[in-house]
Amino acid sequence: MIIRSALPVKMKHGSCLLCFFCCVCSFMVAGETLFAQKHDSTRYPYGGEAFDTTDFDGDSVKALRFRKPLIFKREIFQNNANFGSAHFARTADFSGAHFDSIADFSGAEFARADFSNAQFDSAAYFFSARFYNAADFYDAQFDSTAYFSSARFDSAASFFGAQFARTAIFRHAEFVSITDFRDAVFQTSDFSDASIKGIFQVGGRDSVQKFDFYNTVFSPDAKLEIWDRVKLEMQVEKIRHIALAEKLPYNAKSKIISYLKEASFKDNREAQSQLEYLLSTSTMDQAEGDEYLPNSWWAKLGNKIFDWTMGFGYHPFRLVWWALGVVAVFAVKFWRGLAMSKSINEYITTNFKSSRVIESAWEDGSALSLHTWESLLNCIYFSAMVFFTLRLKGSILTSFSSKEKAWIVIEWVIGFLVYAAFIVFSKAGILQTLKDLFFG
Repeated sequence: MIIRSALPVKMKHGSCLLCFFCCVCSFMVAGETLFAQKHDSTRYPYGGEAFDTTDFDGDSVKALRFRKPLIFKREIFQNNANFGSAHFARTADFSGAHFDSIADFSGAEFARADFSNAQFDSAAYFFSARFYNAADFYDAQFDSTAYFSSARFDSAASFFGAQFARTAIFRHAEFVSITDFRDAVFQTSDFSDASIKGIFQVGGRDSVQKFDFYNTVFSPDAKLEIWDRVKLEMQVEKIRHIALAEKLPYNAKSKIISYLKEASFKDNREAQSQLEYLLSTSTMDQAEGDEYLPNSWWAKLGNKIFDWTMGFGYHPFRLVWWALGVVAVFAVKFWRGLAMSKSINEYITTNFKSSRVIESAWEDGSALSLHTWESLLNCIYFSAMVFFTLRLKGSILTSFSSKEKAWIVIEWVIGFLVYAAFIVFSKAGILQTLKDLFFG
């Protein structure tokens, strides 16, 4: 019987596995080398299929369609990159790509676009481009003019850390969702007639960004979310769209508002007041400090009440609505809860007895037998008189029972406190405005 050793078989399988591993490694290295190869115009249409369509001007052109994911990662385009009106049905990955010449993506439609760390040495054209999903221009560098006029970003778009050495043109562009321009560096930018419908994030750590939003359209729900110092040129009415990033600590938010007041709205009292109110509402749940520190529950409650009633002193006339509410509540209490209608009718009739009409009604007894709605009106009048008077008349304290007098005094004290709160907690700018209004 011949006995064969199993050792050669094992060595044979081991050699196969080793060869397979070497082949995989070689393929991966070759793939990286392939991605870094230079790209020239002879490779048009870049693996896509050409079809006839119309461009953003309505002219008939021949465009490219890419049905599969397109990977040009770290690709070098020595000649013009002609992707005008192209349709990218799947991901278009140009991350780390280098465009030595013109990059034309005018009218292109992207299912998902990745231009992170891309380098544009010449003009970059994204006229009327449509980004249906995420558009990533993180740390992209534009050494020449970047044209994004009439581009539409339907989903999140990131220009975080992007470098614009020349003008960045976003005229008539639409930003529907979250757009991140934090740490982006601009030589100049143009957002005239652009439309912001979602959250627009701005602020630079290393350099102060500057945005001109005078001709930019903000939808009612749009937010201009500020993360660091920024200089804004915009109308005062648009300040209501400004929001401070929620995660920022108290001191960071305070520095942002101080810089905005000095750099953007130095001589505008109304704008500065709105910015101060923004800081108050943004930090109502925070304690002061360089880190995010939550307030205690009682401080949060106090801040919310202060905001509801007086808008932190920047909207003190909110107290008028609270005052009217207190007057109405006590009027109903007097009318139904305490059944004071008869006493109030008698008090009002007695105090206005000099009137010939009331004197006649008093003499024939009809003054004390008023209809229900007339009694309610008297209770409302009496409640307003008690609330808004600074000094109670002695006749009030002698015309009602002890229980009735207690409720009258309670309303009077509340009214006195409202007067005091208005004077003490209203910001100086509000009082100055009232002084200018009444005394010139």
